[in-house]
Amino acid sequence: DVLLVVHEFENEKAMLTEFLTKLKENPKTLLGHNLSHFDLGLIQARKSVHQIKGLKFWGYSVSGLNGQQTVFFSYEDTEKTKEIKNKRKRFDLRTPIVDTLQIARTLQLKEKSLKALSKVVGSKYEKKDLDYRLFENREIGEEAIIYGVYDVLSLPDILQYLQKIYGPLAKQYMNIKKRASQLILE
Repeated sequence: DVLLVVHEFENEKAMLTEFLTKLKENPKTLLGHNLSHFDLGLIQARKSVHQIKGLKFWGYSVSGLNGQQTVFFSYEDTEKTKEIKNKRKRFDLRTPIVDTLQIARTLQLKEKSLKALSKVVGSKYEKKDLDYRLFENREIGEEAIIYGVYDVLSLPDILQYLQKIYGPLAKQYMNIKKRASQLILE
């Protein structure tokens, strides 16, 4: 069973402010597919437009097909960390961002798309096909909600599969701490 909660907001700024406030109040590891570039890039851009402060996404710049892109890997509540001068302590307070697409690219897997990965892992929530022209024409109906829900529900299966591959390497070469709770975005 899946519980789907829908929130309505007066405008984009109110929606972003609420989302970022929830992250500050209860930081969670963010999990998504192409999240670290596309979704968080969009959130970062819109956050800047609305001049919303208090949460900083950390990333690095990479060369992509469309020029330079930022790939985000963690975030922090700048109001909590601004007084901390020790960079290591401040770094330790950052919350990780887990992007299954970036992991698949790093591991040089043959299948990188969410649809292919959900099929490979045998997720019962295999990614659905959707006519993207519906988004372009703003005719988003229940298919788009089902599409997004299946994306989100397939991600834990995909991450578990990827962790079997990179988990031993991460433990051996990096000090990665697993967080108990995650927030999956689509």
